[in-house]
Amino acid sequence: MGIFIVFIFCLSIVFSLLHLFHCLPWFREQNEGIKQNLEKEKGISILVPCYNEQGIIETSIKSMKSLSYSQFEVIYINDGSNDKTMNLFHKFLKLKPCSKSALRKLSHEKVENFYQSKLYPNIYVIDKKNGG
Repeated sequence: MGIFIVFIFCLSIVFSLLHLFHCLPWFREQNEGIKQNLEKEKGISILVPCYNEQGIIETSIKSMKSLSYSQFEVIYINDGSNDKTMNLFHKFLKLKPCSKSALRKLSHEKVENFYQSKLYPNIYVIDKKNGG
């Protein structure tokens, strides 16, 4: 029992010292270097396929808006939904037609339209026929 109490006491001392070191300026400077590296993030594209997803579109949009990564674009791909998925995209994103076009690197069904959000310029929606 006595060894256990000594062990707990030593742990409390070690954790207190770690907390103290965490507050020192040199440690904060080291963390600043990590933050600067994060600012040099590479850009990424997040592709979100959607087929009859009216129940989760709002949650998905909120999740994408809350990402802490700074250099990203989100491309929702409405794959010929026959529910209110496209209507909800228009409602939550205030979509406007965009002039991007498919590169034809992959085979796919006809793209009906390509939109960009007026509210969030890094969010796009592709409206296409169902399939491939």
